[in-house]
Amino acid sequence: MRSRGPAVAAGFSLGRCSRSNGFVPRGPRGSRPAAPQPDYHCRTIRHHVSYVCGKSGAMPVLVDGNNLLFAAGDAQPERPPSRSTLCTLLGNWVRRTSRKVHLVFDGPQPADVRVRQMADPDVTLTFSGSGVSADAVLSEIIRTHPAPRRLVVVSSDRAIAKAARARRAKPMRSDEFWKRVERDLARPPRESRLPREKFVGLTPEASERWLRELGLHESGETKHGPPQAAD
Repeated sequence: MRSRGPAVAAGFSLGRCSRSNGFVPRGPRGSRPAAPQPDYHCRTIRHHVSYVCGKSGAMPVLVDGNNLLFAAGDAQPERPPSRSTLCTLLGNWVRRTSRKVHLVFDGPQPADVRVRQMADPDVTLTFSGSGVSADAVLSEIIRTHPAPRRLVVVSSDRAIAKAARARRAKPMRSDEFWKRVERDLARPPRESRLPREKFVGLTPEASERWLRELGLHESGETKHGPPQAAD
């Protein structure tokens, strides 16, 4: 089960272990391997696919992070968002729409402190690692996804869109997706359809009216009429 902390995986290998993906290399020949370091780098793409399967029927969204970052910058050149801002906005969008978002960035993972600052608890964040492109990570996730027809793939890269269509996933251009995010976040949040009394209770006047209707005192005793004269 996914924790509420930022879900981060860094440095994916495409089927083998290497220094670039966070695995600890072996020592000299004949010696014991070096002790594993306490980090979360040792993952493969196949292990991480489960994060984008989604729940509750909502279509999960797999996002080319750098591609979307450029699209967002083109949409608002006066204030282009940083990676941290992008994660925050997508987290707000997830909470507004109940979607699942997996954001993949190019390059090695930053320092843990920096990752904690930029990550959002409702957005899965992946760094491709040294020597592996985000496109390769995205392509492998699409190729191995257990339910590709439910997957939305956000990228303006033609090769990624082709890989998505090959598995019947839904490709979407980054600029189109960003417009949707901005539109959804600009709308006022939906108000609860439950009556106000569900949360704040009845007003004193309404309570008194119901007590009179039910023939009850405020103490809960039943009101009785005047005693009847005996025949």
